Amino acid sequence: MKWLKFFIPPKKIRWDKVNELFLNDNNKYLLLDVRQPFEHKEQSIKNSVLIPLLEISQKISMIDKNKTIFVFCRSGKRSSIASRILQTKGYKNLFSVKGGIKAFNKLNK
Repeated sequence: MKWLKFFIPPKKIRWDKVNELFLNDNNKYLLLDVRQPFEHKEQSIKNSVLIPLLEISQKISMIDKNKTIFVFCRSGKRSSIASRILQTKGYKNLFSVKGGIKAFNKLNK
């Protein structure tokens, strides 16, 4: 029955709200980048943690269930999938960031 949680769409959040929360208290929050390492090398966000989507299941122990997790990728598709995987593993306080790093760049020009 846990796998049914995969079909529940993750909660979404915009970068302006992430910036407001994460920048004020990054000890309570985790900014999880699920892009590939080459994408992360091109541009990364300070204090974010890189765990590529394809490695989420193997590295799930690195993700603190006690923190609110903001998951992002390039455009929002992989972060939605990663959030669904985390939901099936019992993570509750997580959000997929709308628009991914593309939206971050538009907001932070």
